Amino acid sequence: MAQALVPDIVIGAADDRFADRYQDASRAVIVDAGGLLTMITTPQYGEFGFPGGRKNPGEGDVEALVREVLEETGYRVVEKSIKKLCTVEVVRQHERFGEVNLHQMNRFFLCEARKEAGQRLDDREAAHGIDVATVSLDEAARRNELVLEEGYRFWVDRDLRVLRALQGLRP
Repeated sequence: MAQALVPDIVIGAADDRFADRYQDASRAVIVDAGGLLTMITTPQYGEFGFPGGRKNPGEGDVEALVREVLEETGYRVVEKSIKKLCTVEVVRQHERFGEVNLHQMNRFFLCEARKEAGQRLDDREAAHGIDVATVSLDEAARRNELVLEEGYRFWVDRDLRVLRALQGLRP
């Protein structure tokens, strides 16, 4: 795959002692013909997130991307449209114990997708009420900034940084 469109992002400091906490994930930045983003949201926080998630064992980045987007949104990724956007590495420490409890390598891909079916959420996603939303880049960034003002959520921070990188690509 070609070089990333924006510089990679690192949140936190890596710690090899916790390699067992490592996760690979693929996430989609789906842009429609009008420039709007297809994202996911939850009623609890009202944040906008990029659809995607952890890779299954033996699964490649694109396979995981296509599967996760279909499950979370019901949209089928147009594989020929996929372009690597960036990688966001997240190392999150437990707030009370200072121990790393998540080390996630998120590969973000710019792509197109078409509505194919309904969502196929797992139990955790369904419990959170994950829904699909179409939103402008600026509105998604504004909303996530407000969510972070209420309290830190690592996934909101991660996705806000990608939204800001996308804002920086505009002429």
